[in-house]
Amino acid sequence: MVVVLIIAILIAIAIPTFLGARTRAQDRAAQASLRNALVAAKSIYTDKQDYAQAIKTAGTCFYIKDDLSTGTTYASGSTCTATAAASATFTSKW
Repeated sequence: MVVVLIIAILIAIAIPTFLGARTRAQDRAAQASLRNALVAAKSIYTDKQDYAQAIKTAGTCFYIKDDLSTGTTYASGSTCTATAAASATFTSKW
């Protein structure tokens, strides 16, 4: 009975930790994809001297800003528009 109680306590501690790690991993994967998209957009800009139109997707939108003075920062929001991206607070850095 004591062994079952100890296992239950360990599981109760491990499950929230695992779920938090999974969420953080998914966020990092989205950020990495966004960084790859930035590199692709820069390549397109080099070739065409214009950025391609952004593709709207469902779910959380991640915005990235590459600035000489602040570096590469990102933000996220629920609205996928240029206005939302322009007004987003870019605080997180890689």
